[in-house]
Amino acid sequence: MTQYTESEHRHRFAAWCASTASSVTGFRFKVEQGAQIICDSGLSDLSNGWDRLPDPDNFDEWHNTMRDNVIKSSNENLEPIEFTHGIAAKLINVYLKSLFLSYSQNELSGINLEKRNAIHPPLDRELSKSLCKIAKNHSLMPVKTTEFRIAKYNNIWKYTWSSLTSSEYQKIIDAIKFVTQEGGLWTIEKYWRGYQ
Repeated sequence: MTQYTESEHRHRFAAWCASTASSVTGFRFKVEQGAQIICDSGLSDLSNGWDRLPDPDNFDEWHNTMRDNVIKSSNENLEPIEFTHGIAAKLINVYLKSLFLSYSQNELSGINLEKRNAIHPPLDRELSKSLCKIAKNHSLMPVKTTEFRIAKYNNIWKYTWSSLTSSEYQKIIDAIKFVTQEGGLWTIEKYWRGYQ
């Protein structure tokens, strides 16, 4: 038996979280299949530490490539299920959230804080419902408020996360960047009600 390392420990937990969150009606798969996709796509390499995360300026491009890798790996591991960019993004984002978003801001160097803030939040129905509700109720508020910025992208929040194309996914991420101007992309999860 090989040595059980901290990196392996983080990977197993993050793979379980990501696989569980990404397996939805119409796209059901086992945790072991999700973990295999994470390994085959190269995503599991990030469990080795912060230095493996891409530079914040290149994160979206890296994420697009990683989604393609996850989709290719899912086609090899899950026939006849074919991942969408939305499913691939959820797998990636929950994996990264589990690995990196539990650190306190005070524990991180400047560059690692920037890397953390560039990580895309997981998208799901609960977040979309909350953002749609806010958008509907705050369309006439002053432009400086977060709620108004959410309202500006009213049509974006209506997309179904599990069927997103690459361009639809990027539109949502661009909207989240606009909404979360004062913090990391993870701060959009202030509106996520899935924990309740």
